[in-house]
Amino acid sequence: MKFLTHLPSFCLALATAALISPHSAHAATFAEGTDAGQTLGTAKIVDTSAFGTSLDTITGNIPVGLGRADLFQIYLTGGTFSADTNLTTGTLTDTQLFLFSASGLGVFWDDDAGTGLLSQFSISNVTAGIYYLGISGYNYDPISAGGQIFSGTSGGPTGPGGASPLTGWAFTTGTTSDSGVYTISLTGATFVPEPSEVMGLLAFAGLGSAAFLKRRRLV
Repeated sequence: MKFLTHLPSFCLALATAALISPHSAHAATFAEGTDAGQTLGTAKIVDTSAFGTSLDTITGNIPVGLGRADLFQIYLTGGTFSADTNLTTGTLTDTQLFLFSASGLGVFWDDDAGTGLLSQFSISNVTAGIYYLGISGYNYDPISAGGQIFSGTSGGPTGPGGASPLTGWAFTTGTTSDSGVYTISLTGATFVPEPSEVMGLLAFAGLGSAAFLKRRRLV
C-alpha cells in the first residue's frame, strides 16, 4: 500500500524522463532579450527550446539604475542543480544568485562563493519541477511579506521572511550600483515545458497509474 501511495509521483517521474531523454544530449543558451521581470508574474519564462533540451547558460543584462534584479522560470530535472556566474565579465562584478520554488518560496542563495565577488552554488536532492532563478547586484535582496527571505552570505531561507513567498526586492543595507551583462552557467536544468507538454505528462502519469491498478486487481 505504501508503494501505491507514491505511484502517481513515480509515473510522473517516468513520464518526465521519457520526454527529456531525446533532447538531453543537446545543450543550449537562453538570452534574456527584453528585460526580465523580478516577480513571479513578470519573470522571463525559459521556453525557447524544446522541453528536455539541457539549459547550460543564461545570458542577460542588469541595466544601470537603482535596484534591479532579473528572474527566470526554469525546469530542474531533479537530483543535483548548480548555478554560477564565474564566466561573467564587465561591470557586473558582484553578483547574487537566488533559487525559488514554483510557489516563490526561497530554496537557496549565494553571494560570494565564486571567483572574486561572483556567486555560485550547488545543491542536491532537488525535486524535479518548475523553479525560479534570480540574479541581482550586491545588496539588492528578495523579500516577502515577512521581510528579508535570505540571510548571511549563502544557504537556505533563514531570514525573517523565509517562510513566505517572494513579493519583491529591496536594499537591505545601503545601496549598490552594480549593473552590466552577466552569464549564468547551469547544470541540472532544462527549458520549461509548453502547456501541451505538461498535459501530456499528466495524462501519461494517469494512464500509467490506471494500468498498474487494473493489473493489480486482475492478479
